[in-house]
Amino acid sequence: MSKFVLKQYYIVVIFSGFVFGGCESVFFDAKTTARQGIYQQQIRNSDSTARLLGVSDSKKLSLMDPHQAFGVGLDDLRTRRLLSAAKFYGHLYLIMDGTNCVGFAEAKANERRADISNLQKNPLAAKSLEALSVVRDIAERERYEIRYLNIPSVSFFALWLHSESSDRILPLTDFAGALRQKQLYSEQDVINGLLEAAAKAKESEHMYKKPQ
Repeated sequence: MSKFVLKQYYIVVIFSGFVFGGCESVFFDAKTTARQGIYQQQIRNSDSTARLLGVSDSKKLSLMDPHQAFGVGLDDLRTRRLLSAAKFYGHLYLIMDGTNCVGFAEAKANERRADISNLQKNPLAAKSLEALSVVRDIAERERYEIRYLNIPSVSFFALWLHSESSDRILPLTDFAGALRQKQLYSEQDVINGLLEAAAKAKESEHMYKKPQ
């Protein structure tokens, strides 16, 4: 299961039995639209969804259009590799209860199948909705694709604006005084802002590593 930052907020429910074609496409084709509709029915029809997401009526939930999600490992970050090392792991949908954003639904990447794997009640979902409103005009004007960028080892989660010619990153939370939420940064600025945290994370990893 893909890990997100702010892990103390995780509440997960597993779904199974829904199989579709691959979900690598960036564009919303007919298959993507069909999957989104079925995913929405899954969360509406699950008996535990309302309790897990803290809503009164799961039948009123809806999903926003998905964005691709990419993760970066600690060792890559420590060697100053960020976007070139980012690995696609699935699509994230924001779950809406009316106008309130209450969580994420994740559809994992798989070459042969794509199914909704978990729901997450996470405050970063609402922050994502706010951030999307900030970058949407920029993305349309400058032809960026909006992605999610996740680095669990240092608790960093951001929107990644990607194009063939440039990349910009918008953190969803303030980070160690070096990076501010809802501000756009270059890849190099983000690497510089995360290196100290990456070094500390590696030290902790060695400290708790069991002797062979």
